[in-house]
Amino acid sequence: MELEFWYDPTMPETMLKLEGNWMERNDIYGFLYMVQSLPLQNWLYPAGSWPGIQAHLESLSRGGGTRLTFFGRKADYDDLKHALSGMRDLTLTFEPWNTEDICRERLSEMKNLLRKLNLKDSPFPELVEIAAGLADEASVSADAAFVSADEASVSADAASVSADEASVSADAASGPVDEASEPADGVCGSTDALSGLPDDVSGFPDEEGDPWLRTIRNEEEFRLACRTGFDCCRVEEEFLDSFEKLEVLKKLTASLKRPADSIVCVFETEKKKRQFADYAAMFGDCDYRFVLRTDAGWEDSLRYKYGDPIRLRRCLHRYLEILSCLKKVFETKPFLEQTKHSIEIRYGRNLDAFTDDPDWESCRSKLDWLTRKKVYLEDYERVAETRMTENVRLKYKEMEI
Repeated sequence: MELEFWYDPTMPETMLKLEGNWMERNDIYGFLYMVQSLPLQNWLYPAGSWPGIQAHLESLSRGGGTRLTFFGRKADYDDLKHALSGMRDLTLTFEPWNTEDICRERLSEMKNLLRKLNLKDSPFPELVEIAAGLADEASVSADAAFVSADEASVSADAASVSADEASVSADAASGPVDEASEPADGVCGSTDALSGLPDDVSGFPDEEGDPWLRTIRNEEEFRLACRTGFDCCRVEEEFLDSFEKLEVLKKLTASLKRPADSIVCVFETEKKKRQFADYAAMFGDCDYRFVLRTDAGWEDSLRYKYGDPIRLRRCLHRYLEILSCLKKVFETKPFLEQTKHSIEIRYGRNLDAFTDDPDWESCRSKLDWLTRKKVYLEDYERVAETRMTENVRLKYKEMEI
């Protein structure tokens, strides 16, 4: 049996190819349908009614040999290899596939398109409100160690952006365009509000309200962590007052919420750390990380494996929220055209009368903005809603997902 796993931790998503054919993502009877939109490590091992990946592969192969090629990160491949270490007649191959860099490029492109849309100076209050929110986010992350690599390219492309808008505007029949009121390079005024939307996780601050690594010190924080998922947990020694608490921690991984190794138990002394680690080793489902508070490197390791994809995913979702608002605004175009036309009919041939009407002017201004910005919205929508990444397109041109 020939099988390919294409794993993207930033979505997260596992795309499958069986015997040369892609498996449908929405087929409820398909292999791994229940878990292919979860992080890989969440479903490698048995949990509840889920039998684990090895049992699924053995059932699918029906006793025959299996050749499995994994496309993705080496860290994820190593976890898959460990989970399948007891499977016979298995040939496992690794192919690198850097989806995180692809996601960063995608975010950077959307960020540039938002600059060109210039929400701050749009005639739509809801878009101005989004721009104000981005400005607030920018001030929150002003101290983050993030320098946008595309700032220079935005300035360098200023002339072409203005030329593009001028050509689109020339075809508009909505009325004259006041280009003087808009920054030449399409950025949001003198202060770049879009710095609140990073295109790299280094600019995504670990906010107290929504961290990728949450801290558990008491029962209240533990209960909150049990209600969430898709993040990592740092369990302080003050919560681990007995060995029984290691059993309690299993609630954090219930229903495939998170893998055991995303839970880190932090201790003050080597003796207590060793005691808890030895106790956990007696059970197969307590594979947590045990570290000293003074240990270095564990948080960087956890951030690379889980934190960076989580932060990229949240940033991508922020861009998708903005896209949803933009699409609703652009859907108002027929209504605006009808309103503008009704006003013109009411005033007849008295051009001065309806051009002085504030409702007509509001419609004209909004229609003009929609016409000039339509090309940027289309590009933004294309980039934001792309699921199939460039690597897969190049390798399998015949496949459309």
